[in-house]
Amino acid sequence: MFVLIQRGQSFVDANNYPVEICKVTLTQVIYRRLDGRTRATSIGA
Repeated sequence: MFVLIQRGQSFVDANNYPVEICKVTLTQVIYRRLDGRTRATSIGA
C-alpha cells in the first residue's frame, strides 16, 4: 500500500482555505490551516 497524501503538502479545505498536512495515519489526516488552527479528518472505509 502507498500514501497519496504526505506531510508538508499544501491543499485547500472544503471552504477553499489553504491548509498544510501535518500528519497522516491509517485512519486520519491532521492538517493546519494557515491561521494556525489544527484540525483532523477521518479517512478510510
